[in-house]
Amino acid sequence: MKKFRFKLESVLKLRKRIEKDKQMVVALRLQKVVMTEQEIQHTLDKEGNFRIEIEKISHGSMPIQTISFFETQIHILNKQREFLKKRLEKEKEELLKAQAELAQAAKNAKILEKLKERKMEDFRIEGNKAELKELDEVPTMTFSKKRNNAQS
Repeated sequence: MKKFRFKLESVLKLRKRIEKDKQMVVALRLQKVVMTEQEIQHTLDKEGNFRIEIEKISHGSMPIQTISFFETQIHILNKQREFLKKRLEKEKEELLKAQAELAQAAKNAKILEKLKERKMEDFRIEGNKAELKELDEVPTMTFSKKRNNAQS
């Protein structure tokens, strides 16, 4: 019996490779989103620390320059956080786009995978039919030989 060969195997391998590449892109985009979220949290933590310092110092006598310094730092952190939030939105959009591309790539690979499975099943069925046909011919040929030998 001959071996099964899927004619579109190279296309299937290419689609699986594309899917794997898309998975890497999604992972990188997700990593960017997580890192930006961590940066935003870091700015919130720093702002909280500055506010605590202002609160501690405000109970005593504090030079106006120190208070001004902390307020400036808080303002800078707020601007930085606004920038990070905008960047986060862009990164989330890119992530959604990459996830959609991954879903499409996975779908394309799955279509060929299913086609391969159906073709393999058809090949097995045809092989079984051919084998049964051969097995059916053996008794007929044996009977014919016996008959010819008996007539001779």
